[in-house]
Amino acid sequence: MAKPESPSLHRSFRLIGDLEAERPTRAGSLRDAFYFSVVQQGILLLFTALLLDGGVLFRVCGVGSIAYWVGAVIVVVRRPRNPTAKDVILLKYGFPLAVAVVMIVQAVFTLAGILTG
Repeated sequence: MAKPESPSLHRSFRLIGDLEAERPTRAGSLRDAFYFSVVQQGILLLFTALLLDGGVLFRVCGVGSIAYWVGAVIVVVRRPRNPTAKDVILLKYGFPLAVAVVMIVQAVFTLAGILTG
């Protein structure tokens, strides 16, 4: 009579093993997000520097860039080894969001008469 094969245990029941090898690493996705953001910033800062508006949009993009990098450092310090998908999305597309927020704040302050230029 043939001996029945024992079913293999599900991963959740395994008590020993290399669990770190099973986790996907996201270092590549963080690197890709930072690279994408640096390219975005370079292009936008270059084109706003070429505009003949007295440097207004260049200043907005510069402040947005500083705000983005402060936020990026906070995100990376909080979860350096295991960022969530939201963290990666924020790092990848956060620069245009930061520029938009700075542009809105600058427009409100200019309309209120607090900021000139």
